[in-house]
Amino acid sequence: MRKFLLASISLLTVVTLLAACGPKPTEAPTEAPAELSVEDCPKPEVFCVGLVTDVGKIDDKSFNQSTWEGVKKAEAELGALVQYIETTDSKDYAKNIAQFA
Repeated sequence: MRKFLLASISLLTVVTLLAACGPKPTEAPTEAPAELSVEDCPKPEVFCVGLVTDVGKIDDKSFNQSTWEGVKKAEAELGALVQYIETTDSKDYAKNIAQFA
């Protein structure tokens, strides 16, 4: 009985090692995503981000720039289509936001 148990454990160990050392399954090639445009934004599978800045520039080394860097990260990591509008007058917020609605 002891020989049988030892042989079974040895066989199980060898099979496990061989399975772990086997080749990895090959991944199917994926197609490159098509270029997105603003017209694609209404589609549910397309992730679009429209940023309306506070009064100031996109590179103001403050809130606008930090927000833009986050939006660019979403573009790089998630494939988002991104655009921005720099607000020059606080009266233009509603108009600028409506452009992305």
